[in-house]
Amino acid sequence: MIDHTVSGSSSTEGLPLAPSMGPALESLLMPQHATGINRRVVWITLLAVAIGLAAGVVAEILLGLIGLITN
Repeated sequence: MIDHTVSGSSSTEGLPLAPSMGPALESLLMPQHATGINRRVVWITLLAVAIGLAAGVVAEILLGLIGLITN
């Protein structure tokens, strides 16, 4: 009997879609490959950080306005 692990349920080193994908990937002889960090990943990460910081600033401004209006 074949032992199917969670790590064998993905074609990359990332999270598997489902543990049951292991047998399907083995039957297709799909090679596993590593995904690298490229410029696109860095750009998306920086964009996410900028959006998060902007959302925090907007939240602080809104809290300040709520305090100003209610007092």
